[in-house]
Amino acid sequence: MAWSRRVVVISGGAAGALGLLVLGVALVAPLGTMSGCTTSLAPDGVTRTVCSTTHVSIAQIQGLVNLLPAIILFAAPLIGIAVFAVRHSVGRGSLVPLWISVAVLCVAMVLAILSIGIFFAPSVLLALLAAVSGSLPDSRGTLSNG
Repeated sequence: MAWSRRVVVISGGAAGALGLLVLGVALVAPLGTMSGCTTSLAPDGVTRTVCSTTHVSIAQIQGLVNLLPAIILFAAPLIGIAVFAVRHSVGRGSLVPLWISVAVLCVAMVLAILSIGIFFAPSVLLALLAAVSGSLPDSRGTLSNG
């Protein structure tokens, strides 16, 4: 396997795995805490106050069904990058689907830049590395399309 194909499979797989990890962490990581207190009067005339604090995540606040479009928007190109990088490196796929997946991930990152998009920057850079190194000519001077 040529060095450019190794770079494609390693960086493409890493981009997909890291991106999916970031997506999972962004959905379930605690955003903050939610506190509440209840006060009750006991039969003996003593007031009792019970307070509790819980950590909340974005998935708990918005609901997983409401986040489904965002999950699909990020997960689909990340899985596509990993799959198409591996397919290209073994010589069974072209670069077009890899580049399309990279472009969709870049657009998704820009659309969500004010919320979770910035966390996908390392995945985008790894995906670009995979696509660019797959587009470089191999040692014979031909494109490494397989």
